Amino acid sequence: MKLILSLCLAGALAAADAPVTKTTAPTPGAKPVATAPVSVGTTEEAIAVLKRLPDPSAMAQLNDYFAGASGEDAGKVLMHIAISAVRPARPAVMPMLSHRDPQVVDRALRAITVIGWSSSAARQQIERLITDGQPAVAALAATCLGSGDDVRAVPALIDKLTKGTPEVAGASLAALQRLTRVDFKTDATAWGAWYQTYRLEADKRLTVQAELLDDPEPKTQIAAIQALAGMRGERQEALDLIEPMSRADNPAVVMAARQALATLEPSEYSMPTATEVVAATRPASVAAAKTNSGVVNYLANQGLFDTWYGMLLTAFTGILILSGVLFLLRSAPVQNATRRIGRVVMAGTMRVVRPLTTRIRKGTDRIVRSFTQTKPDGNPKKPS
Repeated sequence: MKLILSLCLAGALAAADAPVTKTTAPTPGAKPVATAPVSVGTTEEAIAVLKRLPDPSAMAQLNDYFAGASGEDAGKVLMHIAISAVRPARPAVMPMLSHRDPQVVDRALRAITVIGWSSSAARQQIERLITDGQPAVAALAATCLGSGDDVRAVPALIDKLTKGTPEVAGASLAALQRLTRVDFKTDATAWGAWYQTYRLEADKRLTVQAELLDDPEPKTQIAAIQALAGMRGERQEALDLIEPMSRADNPAVVMAARQALATLEPSEYSMPTATEVVAATRPASVAAAKTNSGVVNYLANQGLFDTWYGMLLTAFTGILILSGVLFLLRSAPVQNATRRIGRVVMAGTMRVVRPLTTRIRKGTDRIVRSFTQTKPDGNPKKPS
């Protein structure tokens, strides 16, 4: 008994000394607390994080790494992004263009040249780097502008044809040739005249399509969206016009907008799935149409051969009309009228035809008699 009492006392003392863990039920409607992403310390870990992009936690880890990494380590990761063309890393790479280390800016420009840039702000940021005091960075910035599809970068490149160093001027000329598909050599005046003409025509094209987007007809809106999707030189401006259409009321217009956005900027937008396209283009079901508009309105808006009801109604109407016509034709008044009409028609026809037939018959008889009559000596008589 004493042993049992001793054991019970020891257990009570242990329970009193142990920390009390209180479990609370989650508050209804409370937002879950997001756990902080695990920090990335080494270059290898940062490169491994690239495989999980565009996961938000991976992007946060990559941003944190770039914020605290040395210029050499950040440059290694940026070069890996460029070599592997890790396009989802673009949001983390763009801020590196403003890094204080020229080597990091160099690597960031190389990465952006490969993975691309897709906004007016990015273009303006790269244009500022053309004026950099280091020719190598300025030349890379010119090459980066030429790798895009935004023709609005042409003025900044033209400016460096005559004001930049030979290295920057050569990179700017190559970028102009790639961006515009024309070549005026180092003639800045000719390049400027070409750009003014191009912008006038581009503004007209964009204005026309922007007006068609406001048309109430969905087919017209879809045609305008598809036309904008083909404007590679005005890609950013086209994206700005198409993006609001992805929130339109008509499902077909939304699908067309999503397809155009994915065509112009595949790294930012994804193509709709086949199931989504079919669901958007499929007409409303018969049951839904009857429920929303009523049976009478539904049938009134259908073609004669769109539904079984319409086909049966059309066939029944045709049979009814044919039966009525046959009934009228078989009635006595109609038969008497048709007989009188037939006699009148036949009599008039005979009055016109009889003189002709009589003359033809007489002429034929005269010809026959002339050939059948013979002289007493057995020779045929010559026709008189």
